[in-house]
Amino acid sequence: MAAARDVDTTGFLTIAEVADRYKVTRRCLRFYDNRGLLSPRRLGTSRLYDSIQTARLEQILRGKKLGFTLGEIGRMFAGGDGAGDSAPAPTLNIASEQLEDQLVTLRRQRADLDSAIGDLRRSLSEMKAREPRKAPICESELRRH
Repeated sequence: MAAARDVDTTGFLTIAEVADRYKVTRRCLRFYDNRGLLSPRRLGTSRLYDSIQTARLEQILRGKKLGFTLGEIGRMFAGGDGAGDSAPAPTLNIASEQLEDQLVTLRRQRADLDSAIGDLRRSLSEMKAREPRKAPICESELRRH
C-alpha cells in the first residue's frame, strides 16, 4: 500500500474546500456520504472529492432547492446506481409529473405558511391590545419620587 504522501491528489478537493465552495457544512457532506448520495475517495480518514462527486453534490443541492427529499433525490439520479466513482457526470432524472406534483406540494405549503403567518399576526395584535398601556412619566413626577 502506498504511503499517503505518494498518492496523487491532483484534481481532488478536500472536504473543507468542497464545504467552502458549496456553502455547506462538513457534517452535511459526511451525512450525504453516509446516505450513499456521495462517494468521495478516501485517503486514510480524509475524504477527497473529484469532479464527478462535486457534480453529484450540485445535483443534490439543486434537488433540495426544488424541495425534494434526499430519498427522492437518490432515486432521481440517472440509472439509480448509487454514488459510484465510475458513473458518468450525474444528472437528476426528474419527470415532468414529478415537477408538477412538487409545484402542487409547494403551493399547498405556501398557503399553509401564509395562513399561519396571518394567525400569528392576529394573535400578536390581540395580545398587544390587551397589554396595559403605560402612561409616559413626566419630569415633574420623577422629581417628586
